[in-house]
Amino acid sequence: MALEGSLKEFSLADILQLLYFQKKTGVLILQGRQDKVRLHFNKGNIVGAESRKRDAENRLGRVLVKRGVVTAQQLQAAVEKQKSEGRKFGAVLVNEGYATPEQVQEVITFQINEALAQLFSWQEGKYEFVPQSIPMDNDIGVSLDTQHVLMEGLRLVDEWSQLKGRVDIETVFERRDSASYEPSPEEEKVLAYVDGENDVAAVAELSGVDSFQVSVLLLGLMDKKVVKKKILDETTQMFAAPPRRVRRIPGLAFFLMVLTMAALAVSVLVFLRYPSDLRLHEAGQQLYALRLTAETSKVRTGTYPPSLKATDPWGTPVLYAREGRGFVIKSAGPDGKPGTADDLP
Repeated sequence: MALEGSLKEFSLADILQLLYFQKKTGVLILQGRQDKVRLHFNKGNIVGAESRKRDAENRLGRVLVKRGVVTAQQLQAAVEKQKSEGRKFGAVLVNEGYATPEQVQEVITFQINEALAQLFSWQEGKYEFVPQSIPMDNDIGVSLDTQHVLMEGLRLVDEWSQLKGRVDIETVFERRDSASYEPSPEEEKVLAYVDGENDVAAVAELSGVDSFQVSVLLLGLMDKKVVKKKILDETTQMFAAPPRRVRRIPGLAFFLMVLTMAALAVSVLVFLRYPSDLRLHEAGQQLYALRLTAETSKVRTGTYPPSLKATDPWGTPVLYAREGRGFVIKSAGPDGKPGTADDLP
């Protein structure tokens, strides 16, 4: 049966979990009112993202030029070579010596994470997963752990809800002429790209600061009369995207809990027969899944769960406690005694 349908019925978080646990390779196509995004998966992990609205290769070159990594002349030469040879743009930049693999990987990883963060705000749309071979670039290939991406996405959904109605990634800011406030180094890093043309998403890409933090800093600078929102003309307003609303993810916590408990049941049978180092790996995966469950509860209910009951691969209850505004999850490790050197955080 093909994996396709409506995001109203099966949320992005559910889809990512399914593709991760089944170690799928292929392309997930997401079609919404504002954009069409293609996510590339290799064995369950995310290795690429393409947006119809924001061309990834053009943005990669623009960011590297703005950051002073490559010159405009080098960029143009790379574009021409990419057109003639059909290779990936990042690979051309590296092979020509214009940028290092690490510099290209940093920008690509940031772009994928930003694209995914915005997908979590979609309230409706269609999805389709197409199994196919996804070639990996050995030099600049990027592979993001889907569970980590999911946890970060849920965190950002919760954080963006605090800014609802005040700003979104398409908000454009411009500087005020008569500002006496002295920005902090962090604020100055963001201000360097506020020019009345770059929206929040562009400022985030160019500065290397995630879009939520960029929004927080710019709103703070707006309160200090350093920047202001740019007023769109009538033509721009006509085509402007409607305000984004944060979507709660119905049933996700229960879905993740079922998967977690199923994984634990299997682990009890498997790890009784295998060496202890494999149990360490399983314990790490278990703790990660439990943290994901706690974060999901925070998104759905506004608070972390009062308790989480689970048993680690050595048969000892996992330690969970609320602490301040967060929580702590630990395993007592192979010796089963909390507070010793082999505890797993």
